[in-house]
Amino acid sequence: MVSQCFNVTIPMITTLLYLLLVTQSAFSQAPGPLNTMLEVDNAVVARENDRQVTLQHNAVRPQFTHGLLWRISGAGDKPSYLFGTMHVDDPRVTQLPDVVANAFEQSDSLTLEAKLDLASLAAVATKMILDDGRSLSDILGADLFAATRALLQQRGIPGPVALKFKPWAVSVLLSAPKAQSGMFLDRVLHEKARLQDKPIHGLETLEEQVAVFDELSMADQVSLVAESVAQYEQLQNLIEEITQAYLQRDLAALIAVTDRYLDQNGGLANRIKKRLIFQRNINMVDRIYPRLREGNAFVAVGALHLPGANGMLALLRNKGLGIEVVY
Repeated sequence: MVSQCFNVTIPMITTLLYLLLVTQSAFSQAPGPLNTMLEVDNAVVARENDRQVTLQHNAVRPQFTHGLLWRISGAGDKPSYLFGTMHVDDPRVTQLPDVVANAFEQSDSLTLEAKLDLASLAAVATKMILDDGRSLSDILGADLFAATRALLQQRGIPGPVALKFKPWAVSVLLSAPKAQSGMFLDRVLHEKARLQDKPIHGLETLEEQVAVFDELSMADQVSLVAESVAQYEQLQNLIEEITQAYLQRDLAALIAVTDRYLDQNGGLANRIKKRLIFQRNINMVDRIYPRLREGNAFVAVGALHLPGANGMLALLRNKGLGIEVVY
């Protein structure tokens, strides 16, 4: 369930897998594995560092706890907007409220966590495939692989394809909501901007996002798979809980859901959270500045990147910018 806690924040990784599935025909002429594709815990020091970061994150909960659309002023002649997304294709999420749609329509550019063009997808897709001569069954062992294969087959992924995945990719896929249309919120925004000829920017590359998981030790990746399989039946309740908090624009509730599952999953979960959320927030705030100086930008990132002492809103405010909730 660890990776599911972050589906509201970085499932660019998850949505990458989705997009590869729903646009599989787009890669049908590609050679090699695309055709079939779809730090070791340094004990006390690492855990204490993560605990301190979490305490700092929780200490600022009274601020920036409600709202998905925020006006950012003071960097350019015109204010810009920062919008918190949920990386799913649930129609309740993808239907933009009028105030959000208006801000988007009137903006001069769109900035996402990462650009979703097919070239970027193709460049990173091979990172999800084992390339050391081993198969997923070799790494997971017979029992865990059998359970994993059965769940992947429910997702329409046959056993021969499953054999080629790295364990982290399997964990993220199993932890993600089942795709309905493939048009997750970020992709909806991307397509709207493309049709309107708005410039589209990315705060990260897909390679950077994948590296968060790809650099985990193989033992940690196997732990993620085992957890995803063991808690698979709880997934729908968690997804709905996250969705309801998002629809209510309740950032504090999103933090609470995440923290509750982190408490259940220990040091590995906290180390992943530190990289998935906190460190990426710092990087994205640094990279957002050119767009804010241009002004009238519409920036969309996972909603869990917004709140808390280490959240993007607090980091932007600490740089002297004006922060005002719109919706």
